Amino acid sequence: MNKPAQLVGMLITALVVFGTDLDVLIAVPLGVMAGAIVTFALAIDERRQENKKNALELERKRMVEAFVRLERGARE
Repeated sequence: MNKPAQLVGMLITALVVFGTDLDVLIAVPLGVMAGAIVTFALAIDERRQENKKNALELERKRMVEAFVRLERGARE
């Protein structure tokens, strides 16, 4: 997920908290914390997806190298 979507999520969370709680001194920290937790979770998920993509690329390279070695061995 991209950064603008994360910021919109934080904004919506803040609006919901402001709309349901009359005491702004309590609502502001709640909104900020909720937005921060969501942003943190999204960042972890993005990193997990990047790691998975990198692992798949590495595995593909290893498979190609193994295939090339097999082909060279078959020719000899």
